[in-house]
Parts: sequence; structure tokens; C-alpha cells
Amino acid sequence: MRRRNCTITNKADQKAENLLQREFEAKAPNEKWTTDVTEFKVPHSDEKLYLSAFLDLYDRSIIAWVISDRNDNHLVLETLK
Repeated sequence: MRRRNCTITNKADQKAENLLQREFEAKAPNEKWTTDVTEFKVPHSDEKLYLSAFLDLYDRSIIAWVISDRNDNHLVLETLK
């Protein structure tokens, strides 16, 4: 028996508001943070790891980071904690 995939497409505009307006400098610590998730391929393996990090734009310091084998909301929320 063939299995059917059921997906729902959200056609709403998914763009986030541009709060920084390309102003990537901060005048005080904890004024502006940015975040990103980076994918790394483990050498000699099919495995991937994901690094979630928060950067303070005041002094460009990493203020929090978490590594996981899954790229999901849990990864980012753990980084925020």
C-alpha cells in the first residue's frame, strides 16, 4: 500500500520585520542580539551537527551557543535559555 504525504502550505507572507534596518552596531551591551544556526558536516560521515549561537552586536561576543544533531526550534530555544 502506498503511503500518502499530507502537508499544508501556509501561503501567508513569512517575512520577519526588519528591526535593525542594517544598523549592526550597538551603543551598549545587550542592546542588539543576532542569532544564526550553522550546519556542519562531520568528516568521513553522513552525520551533520548544528551550531546555534547568539551574538551581542555591542562587542561581537558570543553570549550563548548550543550544538545539536537536530536543527529545530528546541535547539534555538535551548540557546536562548
